Amino acid sequence: MANGTAGAREAALYVLARCRRFDAWSQQTIQTAAEKFSLDERDTALCTKLCLDVLQNAALCDYYIGCYSSVPAAKLEPNLLDILRLGVCQLLFMDKIPVSAAVNEAVEQTKRSGSCAAGLVNAVLRRVLEEGPAELQRLRDDDSLDSLCLLSGVPSWVG
Repeated sequence: MANGTAGAREAALYVLARCRRFDAWSQQTIQTAAEKFSLDERDTALCTKLCLDVLQNAALCDYYIGCYSSVPAAKLEPNLLDILRLGVCQLLFMDKIPVSAAVNEAVEQTKRSGSCAAGLVNAVLRRVLEEGPAELQRLRDDDSLDSLCLLSGVPSWVG
């Protein structure tokens, strides 16, 4: 299996796929992935943070992907969407991860998955990197229900 932070990202992708496909409980699936991918304590913590950030902020990630992709998030292959969500979360919420590592690992993960969309992943994440902070501030300044739902991770139907 993969080692280091690449292993944590592969484990996170595995967890997200199981949560999506089988309605699996995230914490139990994270523990299974940690064992399956032989993650140490530090990489298990990274995998956990990645998964929980994506699950909590999927709508915000999809919003960003929709802003900067020629393909709407809903039309992307689910595995590719998960890779993009992982990348967006790293860029927006994880300041200890170098941005170059977040982008490069997402591109490599796309290639390893057999997808030919590595260029799309690179382009979307680079645009999030360049324009994302301004867009995030715009969302924070907007007090509409849609913006508040995106930022809080609460679906708009709840409000």
